[in-house]
Amino acid sequence: MAALLLATVVGCEEPVARRPGSVGAGRRVPAVMDVWVASDMRTLTEATERFEDAEILSRDGETVRLFAGANETVSFQLVIDAPAGGLSGVRILPDALATADKSVALPAECIRLFRMLPLAVSTFPAWYLRLADRAPQPDAYYDPLVPADAPRGGQPYHLGSGERLALWVDLAVPRDAKSGVYRGAIRIDAGLAGGWRFDVQLRLRDYVLPDVRPFAAVGGFSHDAIFREFVRRDGKPFIPSHLDSDDPHLAEGISLLRELVTLAHEHRLDLFDGALQPRIHRDVQGRLKMDWQGYDRIVKPFLDGSAFADGLGLAAWPVPYCEDWPVAKYYGGFDAPNYRQTAAKIIAACGRHFRSLGAEDQMFAWPCRGKATAEALRRFERLAELLHRTDAGIPVLCTFSIPTPKDGDDSAGWGDPVNILAPPARFLDPAQTERFRTPQRPLDGVWLTPGDTPYLPPLSAIASPADVCALAWFAAKYDCTGLFLPDVLQWKGDVFHVPDDEETRLFYPGAPLGLRCILPSVRLKRLRRGLQDAAYLWVLRQHQREGVARAILSAMVRYAGLAAAGDNPLDPRLEGWVRDGDVWIEARRLLAEEVRQAVRPRTRTDRDRIADQVRWQRFSERTCNVAVERVRTFVRGGDLSLTDVPSDAGQNVHNLRATVLASLYNEFDRSLETKVRISSLPEGWKSVIGEYTIPRFLPGARRDAKLVIEGLDVPVTPDGKMPLTLEISAEPTTRGTLQTEAAFLVAGRFHTPPSLDGKLDDWPTRPRAAAGNFRLLGRRGMRRSDNGDAEGLAQRQTFAFAMQDDENLYFAFRCEEPDPAGMVVHNDNLVRYEQLLACGEDLVEILLDPGAKAVGAEDLYHILVKPNAVVVQEIGVQTDPPLGRSRPFPLGAKVAAARQKDHWSVEIAIPRAAFGADGKEAFWGVNFTRFSPRGQEASSWSGASRYFYDPRCLGTMYVPPPGNRELQPGR
Repeated sequence: MAALLLATVVGCEEPVARRPGSVGAGRRVPAVMDVWVASDMRTLTEATERFEDAEILSRDGETVRLFAGANETVSFQLVIDAPAGGLSGVRILPDALATADKSVALPAECIRLFRMLPLAVSTFPAWYLRLADRAPQPDAYYDPLVPADAPRGGQPYHLGSGERLALWVDLAVPRDAKSGVYRGAIRIDAGLAGGWRFDVQLRLRDYVLPDVRPFAAVGGFSHDAIFREFVRRDGKPFIPSHLDSDDPHLAEGISLLRELVTLAHEHRLDLFDGALQPRIHRDVQGRLKMDWQGYDRIVKPFLDGSAFADGLGLAAWPVPYCEDWPVAKYYGGFDAPNYRQTAAKIIAACGRHFRSLGAEDQMFAWPCRGKATAEALRRFERLAELLHRTDAGIPVLCTFSIPTPKDGDDSAGWGDPVNILAPPARFLDPAQTERFRTPQRPLDGVWLTPGDTPYLPPLSAIASPADVCALAWFAAKYDCTGLFLPDVLQWKGDVFHVPDDEETRLFYPGAPLGLRCILPSVRLKRLRRGLQDAAYLWVLRQHQREGVARAILSAMVRYAGLAAAGDNPLDPRLEGWVRDGDVWIEARRLLAEEVRQAVRPRTRTDRDRIADQVRWQRFSERTCNVAVERVRTFVRGGDLSLTDVPSDAGQNVHNLRATVLASLYNEFDRSLETKVRISSLPEGWKSVIGEYTIPRFLPGARRDAKLVIEGLDVPVTPDGKMPLTLEISAEPTTRGTLQTEAAFLVAGRFHTPPSLDGKLDDWPTRPRAAAGNFRLLGRRGMRRSDNGDAEGLAQRQTFAFAMQDDENLYFAFRCEEPDPAGMVVHNDNLVRYEQLLACGEDLVEILLDPGAKAVGAEDLYHILVKPNAVVVQEIGVQTDPPLGRSRPFPLGAKVAAARQKDHWSVEIAIPRAAFGADGKEAFWGVNFTRFSPRGQEASSWSGASRYFYDPRCLGTMYVPPPGNRELQPGR
């Protein structure tokens, strides 16, 4: 069955459910509509093809199967595709779920429905190009959720011809629900078109998911955003200078503020209003006074839990003191005595007041909230020191990075007043969790802050379900005391059409849709799923199952922050967490079974023990491997120097040596003996280091396996690549092969220089001088077929060519492009980088390393050419942030570009003298790269997997010395 397809014939009195193939061959069933379901761990878009989701469907495809504990919410997605002619008056009507004997029931109100609204996405950020498993295509991603009972946008739904109705379904299990198997149905009434029904089965486990938060999941917002969207005065947005709960003009905005905090709390996320302050004034003697009455009416119910159904107070709330309040310029500036005296009095008053509310464990200070500029760091140091000196009992939150002190270094640093560290993800150091944690204050420690993907999983609208869930798992893995989202609204621009700057936008304003309410998002639902999983892990730890919890955590989330950095801090590794949604469902099943055994221990039979072993073995097979994170291959002269040996023909030839560096990572939770070898050698080649053995490959460890082979000739191929096969074995669990290649070309010789017109008509066809089969950067470029063959080639393919004469080196590109007129080109010599990727326009690059002596990116010659023939020439690569030193270097390159109907091309001539003595080298490191924003592709000839500017990721170009036209590698 391709999906859960429920069809009926117009005019039938009773709904008829049919599966494809249930009618005679050749007969058409006049289906009124197609109904299908998907788990909450599937990404759905408007273009998603209907499919069968075996993870939640019964074998006959007609029952949705769910499992949960009491006090847990589980979800799935329901899709209705309208036929030609559309549908009118569609209603989705859940029934109660009851046990077989009808003695216990979950009311229909436990099921809540939301229509998923799409966000159009046509461009994708650099992190997405790294992590995507397939070519990104413009699409509409579902994220905003409108309740099915909303007065506008709710049911009944009216669908146009072929229109899709996508619904998110929540099933909230009450805390007091009894375990057992519950069955019910969801009916779909399509008005005159008929009705449908499909079954829902819930297996309710005999445990209760605790309300306790293993860590504080905290998000910030400003009530200014709410008033700007919902409240008008004289037809204009009204933003009050101060919130007064007694002011009837502010009642709607304050009500929405409360609605937002309550909605988030229901999803295990605790929000705070970072812009809320009490009134301050001075009495007749000039003494500072703070009026907390209006502030407390809003905040106190959140802190003591009386605002929430579970009675659980918010985990954290900032005291109303920061760089923006009190306003420093009114007191002479941050360093003025008047400001410091006033600020100290406010800090002291805040500490006393929060303690009087019984919120000592919930208060913290967030003094600086902007970007990490040098001035911001200096300001934070002053304000944090003032906070610490005035009231050391108020934990200080820092969102900047703080260096880890060196061993034996007891000197005071500017990070000393910091109690809560929430650094950007690329600076997250798991080792700092113990440094900041204190047993007396639950908030002290490291808070995980999304952003800087892939150092941490993304929380974007285009993030996968696994990405969102993994955030909470990382917080649990690294023993963080918090998960911190600085702004959960980010209501800028048209939030329903352009998902820019929306990394943590978990809520949407209903006002643009005519709704006076706050709308949740699909991301919020998936974050709740991850937070519920964290509660499962907490239960295991509370029942002395730390080993079980760690095993599951380590299998699903492997590394983040600094641990995700590769060769340098700007080179993120790509396999930090499992991204397969089905595996996350398997992990949750395993968690549920382990929690059930921990909470309700019973005598284990042999059959039970065998079932446990099978369950864990299956989980291990789906999550763990000896992963090959990256393969770098380069060819040089033997022993990295030229070695002349006589050939049969009596000519001089050069011995060639190919080095393969395979970066391995042990995903298992145990040590393994691991071997890597080149299983088949090219003809005429022999092994120098043919096998690399790691006798004890520790769990979670990384190692580079180095293999070396030697030969007299690189086989001639049309793409300039010598194929190699690696065999990896990790005894006794895994064995497999991996196809890789060594990129090598020979610069041919021009007898007559080409005409530099951008056309390649006068370039000879020489296979050894051609570089092709450009491979994508990121996970797509690393994809392998079932037999181990490499896939991941760019759809917009590129050929590069290298030639020479006595005066110049010549390079050319032929770039396939179905729409040359639609390319993105800026008429400037600026290059915009994002995560070490040039982005925003079409371009090609040449990276040159004469003599293959470069140590880092700053040693490379970098030539960049746009389709309009604008050229950038430099030593090093001027990325943002900088990868190393770089400087303009006029090589004197002459460039021409041209556009044809199906491609664009570039010719480049570079004087050999521009390289000085290095221009006479015979072996050069080289790579050719291309960026295509419309194709959402970054690709290169050498197949560099994470970034292009590592000298070890270059291919090899052999340049026969001038005057010896016959000299070449091999025969």
